[in-house]
Amino acid sequence: MNGAGKYLYDTDVIIDYMRGEEKAKSLLEGIEGKQCLSVITVAELYAGVRNMRDKGAVKGLSEYFVVMDINRDIATKAGLWKKDYHKSHNVLLPDALIAATACYYGLELKTLNIKHYPMIEGLSSAYLKGGK
Repeated sequence: MNGAGKYLYDTDVIIDYMRGEEKAKSLLEGIEGKQCLSVITVAELYAGVRNMRDKGAVKGLSEYFVVMDINRDIATKAGLWKKDYHKSHNVLLPDALIAATACYYGLELKTLNIKHYPMIEGLSSAYLKGGK
């Protein structure tokens, strides 16, 4: 895993971090060593850039984290999970790919969107938003 840490961060956590959310900052800055993003998260972050400053911030983050690629095994698992969970839980392919990436590389997924990942048993929110 190229010296990566044990967590894979979902796009929502990274967006909170970029917006200065204290709980996201505490989570990410409290972990030693490089942590991981899915290549899907990198694509989602670039899809949301509004200006050159955002683009630079995403570039910096994607260089700081270890970006986990997708392979045939991940694609297969994600496709099957989308098929199995789309009707019952509205799971979309990007979320299925992120979940399959975490499972394939043995990483704990850190997300706020628990409902997007019914295929991961025991998943809990990375932190609670607001005054909670």
